[in-house]
Amino acid sequence: MEVVASEQAWKDSDTGELVFDHIGAILRQGSCYFSSRQYDRYAPIDVTKLHFQEIPEAFLYAPLPAGITRAPDPLPSATV
Repeated sequence: MEVVASEQAWKDSDTGELVFDHIGAILRQGSCYFSSRQYDRYAPIDVTKLHFQEIPEAFLYAPLPAGITRAPDPLPSATV
């Protein structure tokens, strides 16, 4: 498995200060993607100790609204 993204999540404490909550990670194996959380802020992400939840493909590629078109490639030069 490959870690493709990770982020830290923080929450408000009773004193109004932000405290660490967890690290969220997105992992890929082949063409499948999974999400997971780790609650130890300082430990490296160890995929052998995580519980994975598969991310449905429909959540990965959201449909575009009607009328959206692809930008030209290459983009035209700006003229001022």
